[in-house]
Amino acid sequence: MVDFLCGEGFTLSEQELIARDENNYVSLNIRYASRFASVASLRPEIKVELSARSPLLPVEHLPIRSILGMMVDPASLGISVECLGVQETLGEKILSFLRRTAEEMAGRNRAEYDDRLIRHLYDVSVILHSRTSLAKGLSAAVFQQMIVADGVQFSR
Repeated sequence: MVDFLCGEGFTLSEQELIARDENNYVSLNIRYASRFASVASLRPEIKVELSARSPLLPVEHLPIRSILGMMVDPASLGISVECLGVQETLGEKILSFLRRTAEEMAGRNRAEYDDRLIRHLYDVSVILHSRTSLAKGLSAAVFQQMIVADGVQFSR
């Protein structure tokens, strides 16, 4: 995969490859040459974060395409990827924001606080406004399971 990305003009830095929690969490930054002026509110790279755990709710097969790709070729279907459902994604975004903010407030953050975490709240807002019926599918019982699993995963 690394060879493919590098062959396509992307760059990866080993210093920015992070693996934690017995490799259950992996984060990397994929850099590329932008054709547009940079904007302070957007990352100058593609940040990929992967967490390995079993889904609690059914997964969905969804297409992944770039916004630019959709504009250039609206007929392109992109690639299909197995993803968490909207309900579970909503719960993950809330938990991630709360966990990382709590770590910062307690002085236990592992790295510099990412002030772009506000994206999680923005995503929650978009989900709640555009897919209200799906967001209501996240039951209190499932969210409680997510909280317990999050506590176990990040207990160290």
